[in-house]
Amino acid sequence: MVNTTGATLSLVQYRYFYTHFPPCVRLSNSAGGTDTATSLIAADPAAPLRVGEMHIQALGMDVDVVDPETGPSMHDTGQPGEMIIRKPIPSMPACFWGRPRHETLPHILLRTFLQHRRLGSTRLDVLQPRD
Repeated sequence: MVNTTGATLSLVQYRYFYTHFPPCVRLSNSAGGTDTATSLIAADPAAPLRVGEMHIQALGMDVDVVDPETGPSMHDTGQPGEMIIRKPIPSMPACFWGRPRHETLPHILLRTFLQHRRLGSTRLDVLQPRD
């Protein structure tokens, strides 16, 4: 299995991979949080491989999709929205080196969200759920 992280791979990237690797090598996309040292969307070796999609929520992750303007969950609509984590996770940093103690991850993320919103862009991580 070859796992990629970050943005979902495009059709061109999948084609490139499978022209250089045999079909028995599984290519999987996952989405993680570099700041949280974890994976939010994980690979599922038993799930079908679909170009441009990621597999499943990682174990213990309460990932949801919300409307970036109004905030309610959009998970059941199948529409794209802002990816959020609803509950604390075991590997969430308690603090950051070189930062004041009160600047925890939630504070920094909220400040970042508010700055993006002020600039007219709240799209930090877009996710579109699929059954």
